[in-house]
Amino acid sequence: MRNCKGIILVFLVFLAACSKSDNEGPDISDKLTNPYCNDPEAINYNWGFPGRPDNTTCFYPKDIFVGVYSFSDSIYNANLELKKVNDITLTIYANSNNILRVTGFCSNTDSIRLTADRFYRSYADSTITNDSVVLDGQIVCRTVDTLSGYLIKDKNDSTKLSVNITVASDTGLNFHLGTAYKK
Repeated sequence: MRNCKGIILVFLVFLAACSKSDNEGPDISDKLTNPYCNDPEAINYNWGFPGRPDNTTCFYPKDIFVGVYSFSDSIYNANLELKKVNDITLTIYANSNNILRVTGFCSNTDSIRLTADRFYRSYADSTITNDSVVLDGQIVCRTVDTLSGYLIKDKNDSTKLSVNITVASDTGLNFHLGTAYKK
């Protein structure tokens, strides 16, 4: 009988310890007032999370790339020998938050199409179809030239833009390399 009383006592203590508390803890929803960007296309996606979603705080690739740049275009051949240097002006326009157009590489008004991401990079769109044929790059300047490559915005210096473009044509490969500076 003594053992039964002990077991019943242990059971009652255990039951009391497992009962729900009236105190549900602090309400932290009032403390999460920090606004943060909740758009995955934005550069600052989820910066400041947790908090309260506020997409008015977002900034996009277009916001850092758009502008006019002076570019000393160093052109190398397939053997990486410097062929020539052209001083040109590149102008970057936005079609959307992450789709860009660049003029200045061609003597006419042709533009290069780029897709920018939230990591300060933009890549030349290279899955272009011409007459049902998928090209290895996009047509640029002349119908026998295809372009591929990328632009990278410097995270520490908003005026610098690294350029690495390859043009394949009927005369061979040309590499356009250098740094463009925002005017």
